[in-house]
Amino acid sequence: EWAAPLQHALEFGAISHERFLIGVTLLSVGNGLDVWGYSTLFRSFSIVAEARELKVTGPYRFVRHPVYLGQLLAQAGIWLILLETHVVWILFYIVFVALQLYRARIEDDVLAAAFGEPYQNWKRKTLWLP
Repeated sequence: EWAAPLQHALEFGAISHERFLIGVTLLSVGNGLDVWGYSTLFRSFSIVAEARELKVTGPYRFVRHPVYLGQLLAQAGIWLILLETHVVWILFYIVFVALQLYRARIEDDVLAAAFGEPYQNWKRKTLWLP
């Protein structure tokens, strides 16, 4: 039952193979980046922004917020796969992106206050998007 939209899209040709492959790729890369980010954080992970340790290894070598980026990519992949162009889904994704950007800004402020110059140096070398 949960796969009904996907089954419908594939059975009736509503989604091209290319779109499906792009969606699955985004979903896979996003989830992989998400898991890699969480596993690198390990005990430093927190639901709210806390400055436990400045992580600069793993995916944090390439991007400042790999977990948020991974979630954005995965959601975009799901959106492509399900072929949802309804205004509610579009608004959901826009709000989701805005919330992730807001969370990232809060996290940046917390880390900057806690780690000062080491954080600023890392931030200059590591972009939000690689």
